[in-house]
Amino acid sequence: MQVRSQNEIVKSTLQQFQNLLLGLFEAHDALESGSFTEQENSEYFEPSDNDQTRYHLRRPILERFTLITKQLVGYGALNDISVDDLRRLQHICEGPIEIAQTINLKIEDDASERELSQWHAQMRNAEIGILTTPSSCPKTA
Repeated sequence: MQVRSQNEIVKSTLQQFQNLLLGLFEAHDALESGSFTEQENSEYFEPSDNDQTRYHLRRPILERFTLITKQLVGYGALNDISVDDLRRLQHICEGPIEIAQTINLKIEDDASERELSQWHAQMRNAEIGILTTPSSCPKTA
């Protein structure tokens, strides 16, 4: 009885992950094709603070991916996700990580209001990059 229950939990978690991937991939396809509308896809993506032409995954989506990925790893079920899907997810996550690696977070003591605002935006971009690390976007072999 308990084995069946565990199998049902794993199956349910896999289904949640697949559903999340499906929605993400549809939103990403719309973004890439130029048919992205912020209202329709704001569940998944938001514009970067310093560059309104670049988008990254929203924090709640990153947190959901992180949680579900950790569950799948714990169940030993991450191998049940297709390598192609994991590679695509990894590709989507790479942009914010690359941006975070190049951000200069130094700020002068006498910074102006504008400089402080820009620094805050860079901090947010760095945070998104950190959240998008391999713990939420698993690496593929």
